[in-house]
Amino acid sequence: MHGVARVLTWLGFAALFSAGIACAQGTTPKAKPSDYPAHAELTHATLAAEYLVHSIPTADGMVAASDYLVVEVAFFGPYAQHIKLSAEDFELRLNRQKSPLPRESTEIVAGSIKYPDWRQQHPSMTVDAGAGPAQIGLGHPAPVGRFPDDPNGPRSPRPNPIDPNAPGKEAPVPIEERVTRASLPEGEHVPPISGVLFFHYTGKIKSIRSLELQYRGPAGEATLKLF
Repeated sequence: MHGVARVLTWLGFAALFSAGIACAQGTTPKAKPSDYPAHAELTHATLAAEYLVHSIPTADGMVAASDYLVVEVAFFGPYAQHIKLSAEDFELRLNRQKSPLPRESTEIVAGSIKYPDWRQQHPSMTVDAGAGPAQIGLGHPAPVGRFPDDPNGPRSPRPNPIDPNAPGKEAPVPIEERVTRASLPEGEHVPPISGVLFFHYTGKIKSIRSLELQYRGPAGEATLKLF
């Protein structure tokens, strides 16, 4: 049942994104390419990048992506010049290995953050030895009241009083929307524009000796040393 539930969760999450509820908007680019730790001149633009380890910058603060390396990239160029952007134009090479790290889609990253099912909880086993066959279940037995309003019995949540004159409180932005909005926008865009890329990595950070970001796309080619 757990595997079926996980599959249904991921299918529902993919449907959410395909419906266009959230769209990539990118991050806020810095003032100039030299404000980034790495930058290089392309044929039709300037590419800049910063290695953010596991941190995803969003409008509502940083979000941690523990199973991914996050790289923020930015394009700078002449005013009103469109650049076609695609995450597929980038590769991240770890420790000068021939094969790049697997690039991950925004949907998968957002889903893994929102549904961290690898953190499995192990509820305790309880045995009900009352009348009749013993009942075995998971978790703790629910408290049973001995008389009305028994303080040791189950408590119903008390509704919070609502002040009709209080200003309305905005609902927090869902985690999947925050992550998606921060990702690099796809398609034609006018620089300066920036966004994050995700690369799957579950190893130890201290084992990373070098990181190189390679770009081959419509704006040219470049290799940026990030670490």
